[in-house]
Formats: sequence, structure tokens, C-alpha cells
Amino acid sequence: MQNQKKVVLKIVREKMGDNIESELMNELEECSQMIKDYPNDAYFYFFRSQIYGQLGEEYELKQLADLKKALELQPNNQEFLDYQKLLNRQEEFFRESSRKLKIFLEENIEKKETK
Repeated sequence: MQNQKKVVLKIVREKMGDNIESELMNELEECSQMIKDYPNDAYFYFFRSQIYGQLGEEYELKQLADLKKALELQPNNQEFLDYQKLLNRQEEFFRESSRKLKIFLEENIEKKETK
């Protein structure tokens, strides 16, 4: 999942310029301030979770923590639940893809060694 995020961020940077990361950081600061001002508003945690997701691999734990907090505040919010399902499906997809790639590489290395 992290490689896909890096690719997406790279494409966004190419389309919008290198400025996108600084724009995301500004949005992150604004959202964090809103959380300080309104700590019980689940949407600010949800929005910040999405920003963390766009920033890349090093923010993944923060992304998940904010999503968890949003769901604690509004456990039946369908938008939050759908986003959580999407993240889970992406993680499963990349885990399965990695497993298949590992098997493929092992089989091809084994074939080369037996030749």
C-alpha cells in the first residue's frame, strides 16, 4: 500500500508541482489546530487521517490512529466505516500481491539455479 501511495504522491507532484507537499503540511497544521479547538469533532480527525494518508508511508500509523479516534467519536458514521474498509481492502490487496510476487520470484530463482 505504501508504494502505491508514493506513486500517487509522485503523480500528484508532477501534475501540481512540488508545492503539493507543503500544501498538505499546511492543511495538516490547520486540521491539527481545529482538533485542539474542537477535540470532540470526529470529522477533523477523519480529515487529518486522509491528509496523513496522502503524505505517505511515514504517516501511516498517524493516519490509522486518527481514523480510530474518529470512529470512537462516531462509531456508526458510514463515511468513516467505508474509509476504514477501503484501507483494509488496500492493505489486503498489497499483502496478497507481495505474497504472490515473493512466490513468483522464488520459483524463477529456483528455475535459474537448476539450469
